[in-house]
Amino acid sequence: MALTRNFLKSMGLTDEQVNAIIENHTDTVEGLKAERDGYKATAEKQTQNEAEITRLTNELAEARKNSGDAAKVQADFDAYKQQVETDKTNAAKTAAVRKALKAAGVQREEFIDLLLGKVDLSTVELEGDAVKEVDKLIDPMKENFAGCFAETKQQPLPPNSPPPGGGGNLSRAAQLVQQYRENLYGSTPTKE
Repeated sequence: MALTRNFLKSMGLTDEQVNAIIENHTDTVEGLKAERDGYKATAEKQTQNEAEITRLTNELAEARKNSGDAAKVQADFDAYKQQVETDKTNAAKTAAVRKALKAAGVQREEFIDLLLGKVDLSTVELEGDAVKEVDKLIDPMKENFAGCFAETKQQPLPPNSPPPGGGGNLSRAAQLVQQYRENLYGSTPTKE
């Protein structure tokens, strides 16, 4: 039931009393409306805060997930970088060992490849572009794979002497020509 002027007059109240009651009632109602609007704004703010909390929670979960992915990517990159450095170092060591093997007398590439397979590159130390302590590397290989290493012996060249017989030996082609003439003419023409 609403509080109206007619209702108050029907109760036998004077106009001044009705106006006072209506005025107080209006103030009370407006205060209640303001309080209601405040609660409504607080509820809307609470709803917005809950939505923001949900959004931030989801972003945090995504960031944590991606952070794990970033750490994995970083670890993979570091491992790749280390592998590239190791490959670069091993390539330099392989080239130096190959050069040392050639200098030690290994001439055939198949033998060099075979001997390179027997070398633990992690134990090889470089001094510039050359193998440090080459003898420690090469001497065991010479003992175990002696057939791969060529031995160079200094031998004098044989004397340069003409063939025996005073040049009377005919080459195979000259013999065939002579035989052809004999068959054609019956005998070999002689020079006079």
